[in-house]
Amino acid sequence: MRNILVAVLGSTPAILTEAIYYYARLAEQPVLFSEIHVYTTGPGRKLACEQLFGTRQSGQYFALLKTLHMDVQQITFGENNIHAIIGADGLPLADVRTKEESLCVADQLCAGLQKLRADDDVVIYATMAGGRKTMGIYLTMAMQLLSRAGDRLFHVLPDPRIEEARMRDFYFPCKTLLINGKKILPSDIRIDCDEVPLLHWPWSQGVENFTFSELQARRQREVDWSGRPPSITFDLRARKVSIGEQAIETGTTGFLWYAYFAQRVKRLGEEPASLDLSALQTYWERLYARVAAAQKKLNGAPLRWTAPQLRDGHLPLNPENAREHAALMELEALFFYASGRGDEADFALRMNVDLSSGNHNNLQLRTYLSKLAGELKRVLGPLLAEHYSIRQTARGSGTYWLAVAPERIKFVNGPKASTLAVGTR
Repeated sequence: MRNILVAVLGSTPAILTEAIYYYARLAEQPVLFSEIHVYTTGPGRKLACEQLFGTRQSGQYFALLKTLHMDVQQITFGENNIHAIIGADGLPLADVRTKEESLCVADQLCAGLQKLRADDDVVIYATMAGGRKTMGIYLTMAMQLLSRAGDRLFHVLPDPRIEEARMRDFYFPCKTLLINGKKILPSDIRIDCDEVPLLHWPWSQGVENFTFSELQARRQREVDWSGRPPSITFDLRARKVSIGEQAIETGTTGFLWYAYFAQRVKRLGEEPASLDLSALQTYWERLYARVAAAQKKLNGAPLRWTAPQLRDGHLPLNPENAREHAALMELEALFFYASGRGDEADFALRMNVDLSSGNHNNLQLRTYLSKLAGELKRVLGPLLAEHYSIRQTARGSGTYWLAVAPERIKFVNGPKASTLAVGTR
């Protein structure tokens, strides 16, 4: 694992050296950092570079490494790791005093932390002691919104005697100090560190790119919805889906299948609504071949499925495939209501694309379901998306379902009850 130190600084770069020294020498379990990132203002960056690096490695950071018997190459830290917060005008902030300036800090801290936490081998140690109070607060909030198990948030404090004497040239214990006429040996100098507990978000993984406001809204939604999941609403006439107040982009075909699985849950209940895609594919291919052969025998014209044939009784029910016949009957009725208004009126064409491949494991329908799951994950986050995706009933299974309670599924602007066939289970 790589330990990475993240800090906000103002006019006291000593906070950084004190933190490095504490974890290397004083912590109960020593921690060595492999990389450091600092966020500060434009003037803060200039001051940090001057005091920490100096000229020709004359700064306090290099003195600290010498005291710790560490090589410069052991830690990735240089001027490029001291980031000046950029304001709305594209220039480094001179100070952090307004709400707008604080949000710039929050957004850039979130961006940096999200980039670091994308690596599972990284543990983030964040010190909130430096800079304006709002900088430390926003670093605290960003860590709380993004933390994983193992990440640490802490506040480091120098020896009280040093604080009382207001010594601004103390960076870490390395020499005897004279305070109020008393000598204090390096071994007697205290540095205290208070690690602040964090709540962890185990479902947040991978690379994310949210602003602070977006991230805060997502976390609030995850907390709210975990206790009271919202309804999923299908507007059949507009072909739109929303979960709570959040719109979901599905595309025409994605909407058809999403509404179809939801319709089955609404009518049958969660588990009985599960659907074996392989069985449905096999039945469709046999049904289409039989009907297409009969059509060709009659007039030689290719089969066009431009009006409900299953629902209207034009095609006989095969008792051996009653469940699949009923499933296709429902789908056909929904298709012609939601998708058959001039832009795609051929049900056979749609089914031949989605349910015909010659390979049960390579159906186009599976691709649509995967894309839908990806969109839900993008919009809702991994935790909530899991509850609203059409997914396999078990890993490796060919049976899919929508595990949403029937009472949390709503259809608006739909047809009369008699328009959509219900068939049998």
